[in-house]
Amino acid sequence: MKKEMDKCWGIKSDKKQEESEGRNKSLSKGGRWICKGNSGKKSNSTRITDMQMDNLSYNPDRKLLVANELKLGGKKNPDQILKYALMQKQLMERQFIKPDTHLVLFFIGKEAEQHDWSALIEDEVLYCRTSPKSTVKRASECVDIAKNIEFVSASWANILKFNEDYKKSLDAKTQQVELKLIEGFNESLRQKAFLELSV
Repeated sequence: MKKEMDKCWGIKSDKKQEESEGRNKSLSKGGRWICKGNSGKKSNSTRITDMQMDNLSYNPDRKLLVANELKLGGKKNPDQILKYALMQKQLMERQFIKPDTHLVLFFIGKEAEQHDWSALIEDEVLYCRTSPKSTVKRASECVDIAKNIEFVSASWANILKFNEDYKKSLDAKTQQVELKLIEGFNESLRQKAFLELSV
């Protein structure tokens, strides 16, 4: 599913990318989007090996970075927010993104969720303090960055509906590749939703 998502995110126009990422009305509009999936190329090019990112969408004109995180297991990792903060810190230090870039963490799972993100960050800090992993130790130093991350949540059904609406805007004769990629992603979403409902 992650590979299919990467392909679909990569072919979307800037306008459609804005619609899919712009779920928070406070985010400014416009600019161009650059999308990268987790094919290993990000780690090779950025030299960031501390974590595996599902999909990143970057808008340099708006100084906006969106991390699209597929929650295939239904739960976030115990240090996930802080590791994304560490990723943002490293991307800025290596000049892959602008210093004042705003990070949005977009969770996609069984259902859209509302959390006390401040409390989740504090829980992650406590977890990191007791973990022997050096990566986690470094992540715990990024609490201030984590507190400025914006969090958005959506369900499989939300993404499926967006994709179905997107398909209606495509031409069946001239955009067959896009239609097939989107339908492949949609089929994976349907199967995932069915399996989770069966549990």
